[in-house]
Amino acid sequence: MTDFSAVIASLKRPKLLIRAARIGAADYSRSRDLPAAQGRSGAGLLDWLLACEATQNAERLAQPALYDPVHHVRLLTALLAELRNFKPVQMAEASCAMRQLG
Repeated sequence: MTDFSAVIASLKRPKLLIRAARIGAADYSRSRDLPAAQGRSGAGLLDWLLACEATQNAERLAQPALYDPVHHVRLLTALLAELRNFKPVQMAEASCAMRQLG
């Protein structure tokens, strides 16, 4: 299982983008702010957001004239907000369930 907190913490992005995303995460609503994510949830949603954000960051670095900072902030905002709401299955719960089966 991917440790999304560690992956997101390791991202190196301009401070202004991160600051804007943190502000936006406080008022984030998936249905309003990220309609393209409908039908995705949990780890699948976070994987998809990470891939979209990586593409956007590559565009920022390679083709600044085509780069859309608003879209990038939306993706980073969604990543931060969705990570806050993401609750992976704890290993202790999984091992307890396995003991009950056996």
